[in-house]
Amino acid sequence: MDCQSILQAITLCVKAHSQQEIVSGQSVLEKSAFEPGYPQKLMMIADQNEIEINIRQFAVADLKNNIKKYWNPRDQKAFRFSQEDKTVVRNNLMDALIRSVENRKLYKLYCKVIYEVCGYDYPAQWPNIIQDATARMMASENPSEIFGCCLTIQQVFDILQYDMSDKRKNIEEIIPIVLPAFQTLISKLMAIYNADNAYILKPMLKIFFMCISLDLPVSLQNYEVLAQWINFLKLLIDSEMPQNLTIPTQDEDTILSRDKHPLWKNKKWAGKIFHKFITRYANRAICTEEKASAIAQWLIDNHMGNVMESFIKQLVLSQTTFVGNACVHFGIKFLTKVFKYKALFERFQPHIETILYETLFPLLWIKPKDNELWETDPTEFIRQEDDFINTGFANNKNLAMDLIKNICQNEFSKNTYLHQFVQFCAQYIDTNANPRNNQPLNLAIKDGIFFAVGQLKEVILKDEILKNQLEPLLEKYVIPEFQNANGLIKSRACWVIGKYGYMTFLNNQNVIASVQGISNCLKDQNLPVRFKAALALNTIMSQKQAQEMIKGYLSEILRIYLKLMDEIDSEELVAALEGIVEQFSSEIGPFAYDLCVHLSSAFYKYKSKDNEPENDDDGECQLAAGGCLDAIGKILNSPITPDVLKKLEDVVLPILNTCLIDDQCDYMDEALYLLQQLTFRSTAIDPSSQLWFYYPVLIYIVIGKDDADLNLANHLNQEQKLLLESAINGWGPEHTNEIVIILKNFIQKGGDFFFTANDLFGQRFIDLIFLFVAGVYKKCIEGGFDDDEETGMKNCLTVLYCLIENNLQTQKLSNGVLQQIIQLTLQNLNTNKIKNDVIVANLETLCMCFYYNSTETFAILVNSYGIPIVQALFQKWFNVLKQFKSDFSKQRLLLAFTSILGCPAIPEEIKVITPQILKQCVSITSEIVKLREEEDFEDCDDDEEEDGKGEGKDFQSTLNQHIQNVQNYTKSQVQGAAEELDDDDDFDDDFDPLDRYNYNYNYNCPLENIDEILVLEQQLLNIAQTNSQYYGAITSILTEEDKHSLQNNILESKRQYEEYLKSKQEKAQGQN
Repeated sequence: MDCQSILQAITLCVKAHSQQEIVSGQSVLEKSAFEPGYPQKLMMIADQNEIEINIRQFAVADLKNNIKKYWNPRDQKAFRFSQEDKTVVRNNLMDALIRSVENRKLYKLYCKVIYEVCGYDYPAQWPNIIQDATARMMASENPSEIFGCCLTIQQVFDILQYDMSDKRKNIEEIIPIVLPAFQTLISKLMAIYNADNAYILKPMLKIFFMCISLDLPVSLQNYEVLAQWINFLKLLIDSEMPQNLTIPTQDEDTILSRDKHPLWKNKKWAGKIFHKFITRYANRAICTEEKASAIAQWLIDNHMGNVMESFIKQLVLSQTTFVGNACVHFGIKFLTKVFKYKALFERFQPHIETILYETLFPLLWIKPKDNELWETDPTEFIRQEDDFINTGFANNKNLAMDLIKNICQNEFSKNTYLHQFVQFCAQYIDTNANPRNNQPLNLAIKDGIFFAVGQLKEVILKDEILKNQLEPLLEKYVIPEFQNANGLIKSRACWVIGKYGYMTFLNNQNVIASVQGISNCLKDQNLPVRFKAALALNTIMSQKQAQEMIKGYLSEILRIYLKLMDEIDSEELVAALEGIVEQFSSEIGPFAYDLCVHLSSAFYKYKSKDNEPENDDDGECQLAAGGCLDAIGKILNSPITPDVLKKLEDVVLPILNTCLIDDQCDYMDEALYLLQQLTFRSTAIDPSSQLWFYYPVLIYIVIGKDDADLNLANHLNQEQKLLLESAINGWGPEHTNEIVIILKNFIQKGGDFFFTANDLFGQRFIDLIFLFVAGVYKKCIEGGFDDDEETGMKNCLTVLYCLIENNLQTQKLSNGVLQQIIQLTLQNLNTNKIKNDVIVANLETLCMCFYYNSTETFAILVNSYGIPIVQALFQKWFNVLKQFKSDFSKQRLLLAFTSILGCPAIPEEIKVITPQILKQCVSITSEIVKLREEEDFEDCDDDEEEDGKGEGKDFQSTLNQHIQNVQNYTKSQVQGAAEELDDDDDFDDDFDPLDRYNYNYNYNCPLENIDEILVLEQQLLNIAQTNSQYYGAITSILTEEDKHSLQNNILESKRQYEEYLKSKQEKAQGQN
């Protein structure tokens, strides 16, 4: 197809009168793309000046898009441009770019085309592009040609700048070609540097920055060369600007236009390069290698101080003339780094007060554009006010505050400037005039003062002098502003009190006045005032007086928060509501249901907005949605009645159906916490409860299910079907630890139903437990045992502990279930290369089996595996005794040993080591007592210890009475058995001190009501009374020190257990 036909098709697309014409034109172009010569025809059309610019732009854009599709497609069978077409394009691209530089939109498109081709062909098929462009640039006197060559070179550097692979050598090879050429051009250009030719310099500066973005090139490690570049860049910052670009202005359009001017742009790039130097290459903490460290010191000693003074001059100028926002930005960022270097700080110190009070302080003031935004778009005003992460060029306020913090507290001047600055702020408000220049105080300046005081919170509260003066300052200057008619200053007063609301107030009247002021602001007509008041109220609620004042108005307060959540999407607001719910958890019950309904509605709103393609709120909606679920979780965790909890299932379960699907799992942790609360707070989960649907679903999320017949799920609603379809893929093993908590509550609260129920696939609930543990181990073995998988292997076993410990009294576990537990445990212990804590966790399962029924456990072991295996198992057990490190592990171990000592059917081959087992029991009791003391379980004085000494006489006299009548086991016999238990494993000494807390998190462990040391005491007394001969045999190994230690441990345990029961009773009475 000829050029004219292609031009007509493009014209049809650009000037279409209907969608049909656009489709027709696109169809012609798509067909033409497969014809030889199509790329060069597009370039020919774009090159014709007489053609309308929109059509020329379309031609270049189509060239770019077709290069992406057909230059080097991944599919080797797909159509691609011929080598001839590619050669023609490469040979003509730089010329086409040079001819288009007069039109910004056109040359920008050509730059993208060159970038795309370089990405495919450089350096293999286009090796000489840098040499050609550089040579042509050096030989030319034409500014457009020089600029076009620079832009061409820039595209190559754009491709290579972040490449850390073998291509990195390519950038090192071309830098010595390009940078010296730039230096030659720059020396010529600076002699005639002006507004007309400044644009040529910009791509050179960008290329230089790309050269140093990751590392300092070898060619720039030459001090002479590097000094030349630094002197040039400093000269650029110091260069005078035309008067028309420096006249002060508040007009936003004028400011935006000036910021885009090449003269200011070039200063910006010089500032950005120097910021890279002081951050990266002058920092000896980073530059640790000898040569790099030497360069860093050279930069500090010879250049960075001079550069700093240039930035200082620029910043001082900014208060009397216009200075580009980006230039101010990088000047402040550079000075922020000065505090790392004593030499630079000493040069900066004479200028600090000038910079602090004349440059930085005014940047904190509210600007006219902020007032306009307050009136026209209060939601956007709030967003920009709270966007402290954004330190872009237009937001130098936050950057200025960072430098003020560094000035107020640093290792060289300590807090000297902090006291001076706070005094300056107080005096400014006191006298209504600037203490330095008598500038009158206005609301914009007062807002800036309050902003500074709030932002300096961390620094002020660390200074004892200022900390003691703070409350009077708030009382005198901030709290009265709640009565100000100006909404902006009222919102700032709320913000400041929100910052300091957690501090200790000595004057209760200040708390009262703050609460009254904030409460009034919650009803203000201005959204930002209500918003800031809502955040501040949560903070001031840390004061008891504030809580008492608000308690009677809780219903109204909650309505205000919910209304605000409808007006603005804010994670901070949701977090504040969470705080209110937490503070008033005891009173939240009557509002719980309505509150959760509103929060769930808000969750769906935020979630929907977060999923919108055009959403650009930097995750604000996602955080707010997660915050809504956190708030619901806090409500579920508050003292609400069983009826309300049951009613809330209708609110929470649809959320779970949404969040537990694999492609919606941004809120997985929050959703699992809600389900934890629903199961944990239920006194029982009856067979008709909707919660049971989630029991098999959670297990399948972790382990998956093969060959699932989803036709059996036809009775489920659509959300449940989707959840089940997702779950059987087993997509969430990383959530094992959170899911285990829920499974334990199902086991504990399920009653007889748990043992008789099946899931919709016909799988028994009880069998799912064993499939779950086996499935976790299988996935972990296949995954290679990383740390998370090891934790999952350990934690999944807690469902087996739970199964046993919740049936200790009823003995509901059949022999078959107990046998399954033992078989699974021994299978797990035979897994290769499992870590020590996983071995111990499996042995703890065996401990629980022995404690549940030692006779049946021994019978299963002996009958299924034989005595030699049982002996080997006990040997392994003894080998790792020292690895039972937490008090919870030791509790299970001691309960198991105690049960074994009292077992009426203990095999003779094991009975021979029962004296050694008892000796280990004595040692374990001492370790448990010590751990309890370390965890602050002991809180007694010497008198209590003295009073308790007589309580152990019954046990000690019984021990002495029976020890004389027992059969003597020879020590050699006992020691012989013990010597077989060689310690052949190496173990680390790490253990989790929060083991008990983690196990009991959102779960009530029945073992919490059992003192294992007292269980041992009772067992020994029973043995002594019923079988004195056996009693004597097992106690013969105990020394007098052992007996004394055991007695003391029992005494201490009795005291602790009595305190535990007393505390439990007092807590129950308090709840009633």
